[in-house]
Amino acid sequence: MTNFPMPETMAQIDNNPQHTLNVQDQFVYQVPEDHNKPQMLFVDEQGEISQVPYLPDLHMKVEGRTLYEVAQALKAKLEDPQMGYYKRATVLLAFYKGNGSRGHVDVIGEVVKQGSVDVPADNVLTLFQAISSAGGFKDSADKEHVQIIHHDPDPSKVTKQEVNYQKILDEGREPDILLQPGDFINVPSKSERPQEDIMVVGEVTSMAVLPPPSGTPLYLSQVMIKVGFTPWSNHTVDLVRYVDGKKTETFIDVDQVIVKGNKEKDVQLQAGDVVIVKRNWYSF
Repeated sequence: MTNFPMPETMAQIDNNPQHTLNVQDQFVYQVPEDHNKPQMLFVDEQGEISQVPYLPDLHMKVEGRTLYEVAQALKAKLEDPQMGYYKRATVLLAFYKGNGSRGHVDVIGEVVKQGSVDVPADNVLTLFQAISSAGGFKDSADKEHVQIIHHDPDPSKVTKQEVNYQKILDEGREPDILLQPGDFINVPSKSERPQEDIMVVGEVTSMAVLPPPSGTPLYLSQVMIKVGFTPWSNHTVDLVRYVDGKKTETFIDVDQVIVKGNKEKDVQLQAGDVVIVKRNWYSF
């Protein structure tokens, strides 16, 4: 993807009241003062955006607003003296016209072809369709314990779901479980205990399902060196951990550990952890 037409100034951002943002819209975000590449932002089912750089706790309502209005609101947040991020921030936004999809889900584990499956811009994606797009199950697949992990913005919401796919097949009906962009599907093998797996998904060279550590501690930096980042990752991961049925999220800059040697920022992984490397940065 090259030569994406970004506005040069905030005055050039689309402020047409007929071009307001809607749920499932995608748009491109950049702050030139950062000297970083643009980031793709997505309007979620609540009409909000989240995971904006330097504003990890932000959940801003953008549905019904123009790009210009959103840019002004983000500029105010970034320049807030209490936040201390910028003295001056130029926020540039542009609508993204992609390949007809509104994101993707990742399918890993015992399927013929692990990888990403696009969620159509004008249709839904079901579990059945995602598994089929991944080439179907391997003979070693445990169809009774298929896991769906939904990356919901509400950290208090339980977002792990286990599906008995074999029962659905035996009953002769097509699964109608709807998936959302950012969801992850893990198909374990018959010899695994999926509730204890450590999953590494998203913008990595090789998605992985790892057995829980036994005896020797397993650290995030070790895993990320092993799986590698794609060129579209900003090397910041979202560590999702479930404690008593509730989800917690921690954003970790892995380069602080691997590149800069700050070992105190490394994290020891636990059984059931999910490491999510989001597609944040694009080479335009």
